[in-house]
Amino acid sequence: FKLWKFHAVFFYEADLRNYPFDTQELQISVEEDDVGIDQINFIADSENTNLDSDFLMPGWEVSHIEARIQTHYYPD
Repeated sequence: FKLWKFHAVFFYEADLRNYPFDTQELQISVEEDDVGIDQINFIADSENTNLDSDFLMPGWEVSHIEARIQTHYYPD
């Protein structure tokens, strides 16, 4: 079992053409770069996937949070 906490600052050019009626999707990907799927298995734990109670993005509302596993294969 591993528990990670992330703190991040995101910089991008905001597309405000549909503001304030736009929606955004933020994806956070976690990968292991030392071992492959034959040695490590990530499991999405939806019950313990959440945002901190102090999470605040002024002017934004979080509609849902989802945790899932997606296997990505890299060429040898």
